[in-house]
Amino acid sequence: MKKTIIFLSLILWGMLFLHCDEDVVVPASDPTPPTVKLSVIGIDDAPVLTQASDDAELTVGAFQRFTVMATGTDPDGGLLNITLSFSQSVYYTLPGDEGGYGHGDGYKDNPAIARIGSTVPVTRAVAKAVSIREIRESVSDRATFTHLELTYRAVAENFHDGETHSALLTIRHP
Repeated sequence: MKKTIIFLSLILWGMLFLHCDEDVVVPASDPTPPTVKLSVIGIDDAPVLTQASDDAELTVGAFQRFTVMATGTDPDGGLLNITLSFSQSVYYTLPGDEGGYGHGDGYKDNPAIARIGSTVPVTRAVAKAVSIREIRESVSDRATFTHLELTYRAVAENFHDGETHSALLTIRHP
């Protein structure tokens, strides 16, 4: 877990420094919507999804660790917010029972505190670290883990109601 946090921190700091000179003044109007990207760090051959992508699926191993990152860009008007929405469904069986599942939803976002005339970054990002092993181990001692499904979507918003959604990414184990 500690290595994942360090890895994620390095990535986010790197992105911050990479885009530190790319700022824009929020204009009175912005006719173009932002672009959005959803990527997975730590899985070889993982797709990078955008607003033009088809939905995608991945299957991962029991000990897989990865980071899901949402990035939004609006070069002519700046980005108000980038949101990473996620859902987790864990399926299991109990002795004498056909089975059950646990489900949870959540989101992480990175909003700007700005208004028209303010200087804001062109790009904003947010990320979530995931450990399949930790999810598997969260199942009760009385239950037997069977499989899980994780879904992710990124949403980028500019300051003038422009909103763009990425395609849906589904990650399954096994």
